[in-house]
Amino acid sequence: QLADEGAPGRFWYENSSKEVLQMAGGDVQEARKLVALLAIYSPQAKVDTNSTFALRAWSQYKAGQPISVKTKVMDDKATAAMDDVDAFWSGEKTGNFFNNLLREIDPSVADKQGATIDMWMMRAAQYESDAPSSTQYAFMENENNRIARDLGWEPQQVQAAIWVAMKART
Repeated sequence: QLADEGAPGRFWYENSSKEVLQMAGGDVQEARKLVALLAIYSPQAKVDTNSTFALRAWSQYKAGQPISVKTKVMDDKATAAMDDVDAFWSGEKTGNFFNNLLREIDPSVADKQGATIDMWMMRAAQYESDAPSSTQYAFMENENNRIARDLGWEPQQVQAAIWVAMKART
């Protein structure tokens, strides 16, 4: 029901991916770096706040300044990503978010489209915690993939649609 309700927003990742590539002047490697920043700063951040953090880090990096945006851990990850975006990646949620946002930038990640199980997905499933355990993450990702198969959509599209519906409801 939530996927159907949020269907108009299901192409959020694809549309965002195209915008990031445009912001990077069509340079795929630079777009990958900007996507990494968006993924790194995404936990517990609203879309506009996350975008501000990522763009601030991007500006600091481009200006040759040390990245100092949020927490030391995140800023260190951001610095590592700018040094070698292909070597640094980790984390289920942020890793899937990274790959989902790369969908239109780098088609080689098309087969790596997992579901980004964030607090909105946890709330959609009516879990008490916003942070999934590894078992809950696996269950939610499997359910998301099942819904994707049933609807003939891609996994990131189901997650985006559910996210849109949940945000609209709250």
